[in-house]
Amino acid sequence: MGRLPDDRESVYRGLFDRVADSDELALLRCALQTGAPLGNERFKEEIEAALDFKVGFARRGRPLKKNS
Repeated sequence: MGRLPDDRESVYRGLFDRVADSDELALLRCALQTGAPLGNERFKEEIEAALDFKVGFARRGRPLKKNS
């Protein structure tokens, strides 16, 4: 973002210069309400590797039986 605090602040402020559309707000709300990270698959994989923990949505309920 920048090496100097003023540069970082300027870039960070620039991230919020535009108004988010309703689709972006819906994604953000969903991520906040569920605790899931908001980002692409690479970002999620990096978070999982750093935390050594699966993040995001998991299938609910018992695991399916395997047909042997």
